[in-house]
Amino acid sequence: MSLLWQIGLILVIWFKTVSALASTIEVSVDREALRLNESFTLSFTSRGEPDGEPDFTPLQRDFSILSRNSAMSAQWVNGRQSESYTWSLTLMANRSGKLTIPPISFGRDNSPAKVIDIGEGVADSEAQQGELLLEVESDRDTLYPGEQVVVTLKLLRTINISNGTLTRPEFAQGEAEVVPLGEDRRYEVRRGEQRYAVIEQRYALFPKQEGVLELKPFRFEGMVAAGSRLGLQLFNQKMQVRRILSEPLRLEVKAQPELSSTSVWLPARRLSFSDNWGEVPRTLRVGEPLTRTVVLEAEGVTLNQLPDITLSHPEQVKVYPDRPEFEQQIGDEGVISRRIGRIAYIPLQAGELIFPAQVIHWWNSQSGQLEQATMPSRRLQVLPALASQSLTQAANDSAGIEGGGGGESAAAMGTGGAVPSSLWAELLSHGGVLWLALWLVTLLLWLLHYRYYRHAPRTRWLEGIALRRQIRRRLVSGDPAQAERGLLLWGRLCSPDRPPRSLGEMALRASDSVAEEIVRLTALRYYQRGEAWSAKRGELLWRQLQQRPQLAPSPVSPQLPLYPPCRPQ
Repeated sequence: MSLLWQIGLILVIWFKTVSALASTIEVSVDREALRLNESFTLSFTSRGEPDGEPDFTPLQRDFSILSRNSAMSAQWVNGRQSESYTWSLTLMANRSGKLTIPPISFGRDNSPAKVIDIGEGVADSEAQQGELLLEVESDRDTLYPGEQVVVTLKLLRTINISNGTLTRPEFAQGEAEVVPLGEDRRYEVRRGEQRYAVIEQRYALFPKQEGVLELKPFRFEGMVAAGSRLGLQLFNQKMQVRRILSEPLRLEVKAQPELSSTSVWLPARRLSFSDNWGEVPRTLRVGEPLTRTVVLEAEGVTLNQLPDITLSHPEQVKVYPDRPEFEQQIGDEGVISRRIGRIAYIPLQAGELIFPAQVIHWWNSQSGQLEQATMPSRRLQVLPALASQSLTQAANDSAGIEGGGGGESAAAMGTGGAVPSSLWAELLSHGGVLWLALWLVTLLLWLLHYRYYRHAPRTRWLEGIALRRQIRRRLVSGDPAQAERGLLLWGRLCSPDRPPRSLGEMALRASDSVAEEIVRLTALRYYQRGEAWSAKRGELLWRQLQQRPQLAPSPVSPQLPLYPPCRPQ
């Protein structure tokens, strides 16, 4: 029996060791919306080296493998090295519908299966034949003011291009706020017998009033090589300028539904309203601070649309609200905005504290109905302060000595506990009136100082300092994309009424020295030409911005430099 027990223990330890050493392999695709005849990237990521090389043969049943590559990255954290291995495959589905990516064996390690949905592609009869195509579409045709609509712009090409520019959304009728959604997407699509390289841009639009919202045709303009095809180099070929236009896009903005006088118009795809009290002590006592964090998160809403939150508090607490923080996340499906508020409470008396429930009404843009998000109420029990009883006893003892200590004390206090005139004479002789006056003056000056600095001038000053720190941090990050965002933030700070919408517009409105750096950053950002963007160059640009912190009036019809030449496929 003892031998069998030892063998079983050894087997358990062996199985646990093998499972601990086995690598975890994750499977992911580069986007959610997949269509037939469109390529996509399938990635296998292993945390640690797997047991062997992968065998992708099972994928060939439902997919065509166009290309594959692998990469390894390593990092040191707390003196330990961690490795990550990634295999990326460019696939194209052979049929539409729900397809299963089968488990792939990496030696004795296996990846999990994953189900993806392949939508129908463009029919062969509808396939357009051309070297350059510019298509625009939206995820909805009718919407309400302030509601998000995602506009997708696709540039399809069978030829190489160079020095291309593509206009941003411009409106022939109506007005809307425009938010770019992430970086450009690049993939391939097959229309009939023709293969296209696709560059896709996505924008979130938020109409400002009811009526018709009509977008002007998007315009692409760039240099193309006559007779060139994808995968061929552009050297020693005759270049010509090509310009194409997309179809206009027309959207109907309906009138806002009627709401109650207390409701705020807040159209969103999803909304959550919650609070977090952290670790509430089991015995909360008078005078002990308590922090509450209130989070409002809405999908399909910009930061400007988030409403102010007015919370109700019990009368038995002192309230110290902090300035709210705002976060905005840009995703493939639109904008997600968050408002984070922190409030400190100090109980003033023992008993039960009741924080009432809070309700926010919002319009569900997916279901087309008015809904409400409720933050539940909270009850807390507050105990007396630890020092309160001792202070009360000390006060009673003091009163007993003064009141019951004999006739001398009673005579000294006089009838009814009145303060004797000799005490006032003593206070006056020691400058008591002057001391009291100085104390009142100090209190008055402190109140005026507090009321002045807690209002808008100080708030705007602090916000300006925080924004300048963020701009400088982005410029000196060494990342061209972060530097571009920092420049656009600086443009919004210098020209809040007419902020520049692109680096090209900012270069036209900035001083010569600043414009030269913007052009250098544009060449590096979009054409991969020039010196690498370093922290030293970002610091130099920051100093130039400080010396000339102004922009000229906005030019007409700015354009944004766009795509590099197509590389061999």
